[in-house]
Amino acid sequence: MEMPVDTESTKEKAHRMARNIIGGFVAKYDPDYHIPILLEHFIEGRSISAFCYSAEVCDKTFFNWIEKYPPFRISYEVAKRLAEMWWEQKALLNLEGAPGITFNQTLWSMVMRNRFNYTEHRRLHVPNLKTTKNLKEQVNALIAYLADGNLTAPEANQISNLILAAMRVEEHTEVKKELAELKAMMNK
Repeated sequence: MEMPVDTESTKEKAHRMARNIIGGFVAKYDPDYHIPILLEHFIEGRSISAFCYSAEVCDKTFFNWIEKYPPFRISYEVAKRLAEMWWEQKALLNLEGAPGITFNQTLWSMVMRNRFNYTEHRRLHVPNLKTTKNLKEQVNALIAYLADGNLTAPEANQISNLILAAMRVEEHTEVKKELAELKAMMNK
């Protein structure tokens, strides 16, 4: 990954940025300036930190701009996809055995999980599960999801174990409640 060539050294830039901070300088959002910088950085797989350094703003300013300026927010959404594509391309080049490519699988995996929300495990979105009122309705929603072929065998097994555990907890709670009622009746 090539870094931009600056006419000033990193140390000089840091000192100038420090003077601006101490002097109370507040960066003004300029879409004609900031959006291209954002896209240029992310198209090369870089991060928010790299953009903030180049734009000479802090993370808080960056996220304020996302909230305040819809074009910047939309540009950031596009930029995230560009960065993700850049990282995916690195993996594809590795798979193809492109000459001169050195690939660090662990680093790639960490970047994809942390920056792009990749996961090694599938996330299940069972329809109607959030609207269920009791354990029986939850079981029925999960069974319907399973019957539609939406779960792998290991996922179905894990969910079955979870359901059984929930049923045991509910049973245990009911037994404790009945014992408490029985003790109360005996003490009368």
